[in-house]
Amino acid sequence: MTNYRRVAGDGEITSHDGALSPEQVELLKRRCDAFPAFVADSPLAAEDFIRSILRVDPASYLANFDLFIDSIDEMVGQVVLDEDGRNFLVTRLLYFIAEYLIRRFRASWHVDAVPFSRTFGQYVIDIPLDAEGLGSMRVSPFEIATDYVTSGPPRSLRTGLSALVATIAQRS
Repeated sequence: MTNYRRVAGDGEITSHDGALSPEQVELLKRRCDAFPAFVADSPLAAEDFIRSILRVDPASYLANFDLFIDSIDEMVGQVVLDEDGRNFLVTRLLYFIAEYLIRRFRASWHVDAVPFSRTFGQYVIDIPLDAEGLGSMRVSPFEIATDYVTSGPPRSLRTGLSALVATIAQRS
């Protein structure tokens, strides 16, 4: 397995065994540079999604994500979305899904630095699978949101997230 590091001082991203192409190094550098702002904006984007789509006080969703999952399904589960609608919903829904996973599983955002991963260079959620932090599961909120939005009606975010929660429970 390749170990990756950001070299102190110059910010250069390298792999110890040279497994990354120059393009991958550049992508990873851009994503890592933008990562702090992305993580800081994540809860705000989730709150904005709740406010704009469900028209409720975002503070209330912090206490009850499950209520909002059902509300999302009620609002868009039967809707045929055009390309603009799909893009709008994917962009906002991925933050909601991420916040759900972060709060439910004490997960955290990461940049996927595994060279041959299908999510290489993407922001992913790392879900701890044990109390010692020895095992984890990488999840792409973008892929979950995209699968939900691009599936035709009827679509169910509840079903998709329930399946993910079951998978996490099996692996824990």
